[in-house]
Amino acid sequence: MLSDRFNTYDLEVWTEGKTDWKILKKALQVRGTSSNIKFHEFDANMGDSELLRKCKTFAEHENITPMAFVFDHDKHEIVKEVTEKGKIFKSWGNNVYSFAIPIPEHRSYQEGLSLEFYFTDSELGTFNKDGRRLFLTSEFLEQSGKHKDNPKISIGSRGILRNCTNKEKAKIIDGEVFDEFSNNIALSKSDFADSIANDEGPFSNFDFSAFDSILEILSTIVSITKPSCHVYFPDLDDLILRFRPKFAHS
Repeated sequence: MLSDRFNTYDLEVWTEGKTDWKILKKALQVRGTSSNIKFHEFDANMGDSELLRKCKTFAEHENITPMAFVFDHDKHEIVKEVTEKGKIFKSWGNNVYSFAIPIPEHRSYQEGLSLEFYFTDSELGTFNKDGRRLFLTSEFLEQSGKHKDNPKISIGSRGILRNCTNKEKAKIIDGEVFDEFSNNIALSKSDFADSIANDEGPFSNFDFSAFDSILEILSTIVSITKPSCHVYFPDLDDLILRFRPKFAHS
């Protein structure tokens, strides 16, 4: 198998978290594209600050392969720096581009979001084979840390609920949610992404249509950076003169 350095990619995509690239890669597979897109695959969360630093560093020198840096839409100061008013992405020069993920229609009420919120609340609450799932801060009471619909379920660290229990400010909880027997029933973001990537059980039926807005941005970047192919067509009079002797003797 050839090494990546022998492959030609239309675009290389960098994301904030170790789960984001897995989800986007799956969305690309499900929704389809004619572009050859490579994801920077890594096993640790990079975070928005480090991703922004990488973006700026790559923009300082020429890059043969275009690079897109994809940020969550949750911190105003980051969103402001990685986007350009009136445009769907920001060009940093030297084939480097960045954008914050657009807010999908079904999350129009939400003030900020990470990539997982491109799925519906129902999909986010999908149980894996071990009976674990992701939770939202909006499912819990801030004062007690108990689940609004099932008081037998509670959160271990109530600090995460501060000012986040209304629908508009909901965040994802992927740890320290306990049942009445003190069993942790939260699903990690990493296991959630892996379940989607591997089409495990009900995770294989997720709707990826909301991701089209992101994929369209990536496709646009590819289209403006892909070298155009120029075909030379000789002048018609030149062709006639060139082949006239041949026609004369036929």
